[in-house]
Amino acid sequence: LQLYRGLGGLAELPDQFHKVNPATGSRGYLEFGFMSTTANKSIAMQYSGVKEGKPRAMVMVIEPNAVDRGASLKEFSQYPREDEYLYLPSSFVQPNGEPQVKWESGGVVTIVPVRVSVNLKMDRVDGLLGKKKAMHLA
Repeated sequence: LQLYRGLGGLAELPDQFHKVNPATGSRGYLEFGFMSTTANKSIAMQYSGVKEGKPRAMVMVIEPNAVDRGASLKEFSQYPREDEYLYLPSSFVQPNGEPQVKWESGGVVTIVPVRVSVNLKMDRVDGLLGKKKAMHLA
């Protein structure tokens, strides 16, 4: 299984994706929200911005493993052909090879191989709300 994420074509990846953080010795960034991906490469290309001629058309390519994989939404989706997989908030996205510039879908797109680590220790929303409430009552 290979997953893809089109990045819209308007933004660069954050600096910490490319540069090693001296404190942690790693490269990458924390995705704060849910991260939508697809097993359908052509869907990711639609979201990359390449067809609209956007200046930074980009697609992440993810090779998930048994632990670090998103949840399939295919059975619940309004758009089942998108074959969507959703990653939890606070997943860590890090490079997994060198980006390649290719001609795809009628334009230039940067293909970025990444590894996504799912944060399995993150509190659920109800736990976070409980902590917030306790902070205000203390």
